[in-house]
Amino acid sequence: MGDLQRWKANDGPEFASCVEHVMIITDCEPRLGPNVTLDEIDEILDQIAASSPFSSVTLKERIKHKYGQSIQRDSLLLRLFRRLRSSEVKWMIRMLSKNYNPAQVPETLAMSEFYFLLPDLLRFQSTIHAAVDFLDASTIRCMPIQPAADTRDGLREAARWELKPQVGTMAARPIYEKARSIRHCCQLASTRRMSVERKYDGEHYQIHVALNESGTCIKIFSKSGRDSTIDRIGIHRPLRDSLGLNTIDCKIRKQCILEGELLVWNDDYGRIEPFHKIRKYVKRSGRRLGAARDSPVDLSEHLMIMFYDILLLDDTLYVRDSHETRRQQLQSLVRRIPGLADVGFREIIEFSSLTAAEQLSETFARAIAKRWESLVLKGCDDPYLSFDTSKSFIKLKKVYIPGLGDTVDFVVIGGSRNANDEQELGIGKLWWTAFYIACAENRRELGYSSSKPRFRIVDVVNRHSISKDDIVYLN
Repeated sequence: MGDLQRWKANDGPEFASCVEHVMIITDCEPRLGPNVTLDEIDEILDQIAASSPFSSVTLKERIKHKYGQSIQRDSLLLRLFRRLRSSEVKWMIRMLSKNYNPAQVPETLAMSEFYFLLPDLLRFQSTIHAAVDFLDASTIRCMPIQPAADTRDGLREAARWELKPQVGTMAARPIYEKARSIRHCCQLASTRRMSVERKYDGEHYQIHVALNESGTCIKIFSKSGRDSTIDRIGIHRPLRDSLGLNTIDCKIRKQCILEGELLVWNDDYGRIEPFHKIRKYVKRSGRRLGAARDSPVDLSEHLMIMFYDILLLDDTLYVRDSHETRRQQLQSLVRRIPGLADVGFREIIEFSSLTAAEQLSETFARAIAKRWESLVLKGCDDPYLSFDTSKSFIKLKKVYIPGLGDTVDFVVIGGSRNANDEQELGIGKLWWTAFYIACAENRRELGYSSSKPRFRIVDVVNRHSISKDDIVYLN
């Protein structure tokens, strides 16, 4: 056990190397089975993941159908590790911990070396399997794997016409440019005609609807791509009513993909409630998280959905159409139900106009005064998906602008050291690699009494959130 604990020492090796050192004496012994393949590792990791309440329903059903009763995670890993040699165990541990240090594997570069379009396809489809399937599309199949640099933009634009959202697989969201000022926002908009939309303080969802002989199937994907259909049961009725599902007035004949924001509406006050109230009305993998100390559910409050885009309707692909066309189709499809379902607010600004900056400033000032979350700008003539960065969506948010963000006093009250982080940083021996951020709970008392400050730790910052220079300074 002493060798396994060496990773905790200041100058010790990382944990995976410690395990390799311990197991190297067994390399001369025969293995208990054939060599381990990547497919086998992938399947075992799927079995382990299926036991987690946070994994997708599809994965759980596949594993249950294939293996029946679940196997203990320890047993699965034990069988695997007994067939690995010491160097293989080291890399297996690094794989499980998602830290391949000292090896660096840039994901985007690795995928682009496999096929130059793969990172772009993965931006559109949230799973690697769905992205790889697009490589077999007729136009993409004829493209070279690594074309000349000066031809790539044209090939990307040609490939865009092959991208078709699939009901049941979440389509990734477009990339947003962050505007750092009104002037910067105008520069990003260029001379485009822009739809300036209110960004609501809610949870983003992508809604997939499929109609078939057995009935209506609704799938709701969260921002992370997780299937949240069951957890968001409270919004199913407003969805069905606003889309007219299972009625003669329903305009969906086969399928549909929509985007929207999940919000909490208060009937008594006729307003949208703050973001933190959502957790009282939704579950996370069947559990209510962070709501133990919340006030009881208010009978005047309930969930609502705010629609703001459409990607697919029956056999019509709206991802290729302009935002203006998508907006018109969305408004004709959705039935507005006060407090339950609506289409997001917007106004139009012509950025070719000399008064565009003034108009945007006034709109932004109103948004701040009304405590809106932010503004999102979309080109009226731009498609939902484009590899052309000049057509990106723009987000204008108060906290992005220097001097306008909220401020609060915090203090560093302690630290800890992680040997893996120290090696990853590569800046020599350190006393601390993580720092505990706190705020004073009894600040008012400190001004007029001799009370000692009482701190509450609210966050931990490490190499992922502060620079190497700051870490050196704090040491």
